Amino acid sequence: MNFQVRRLRVRWLETQEHSIRHRGRCCSKLTFPIRTVAYLPACYARGTFALKNPTPALLVPDNSILIDSKGPRVLIVDSSDKIHVKSVTLGRDFGTKSEVLGGLDATDRVIQNPTEALHEGMIVSVESAMQGPDHD
Repeated sequence: MNFQVRRLRVRWLETQEHSIRHRGRCCSKLTFPIRTVAYLPACYARGTFALKNPTPALLVPDNSILIDSKGPRVLIVDSSDKIHVKSVTLGRDFGTKSEVLGGLDATDRVIQNPTEALHEGMIVSVESAMQGPDHD
């Protein structure tokens, strides 16, 4: 058999849900017109995908997310050091951080470990968090 590298235009059918979290790999079913190449049914192939996300998700520490009857929210501090409460749409939970799909801007300063004493419009003094391998 000739095992040449070939580029194929394929159509995605499904992905096995249980395999998505296993070491960053997943098993998907793809289909392509059989007249394109001479492959046997149920053959094995390895492929790569060039995925583009026009709006990458933001990650925030789990301890900055408030979840109550109003839904998931975060407290942010604006440029004049006032607190604002923003409703957010959550994506995947990575253990200590969660993906925010909407409701938050990349430039927002998020408050970690917000207390019940903090409220909308309150003026605060901001201290920058230490960044690095031990503090992220």
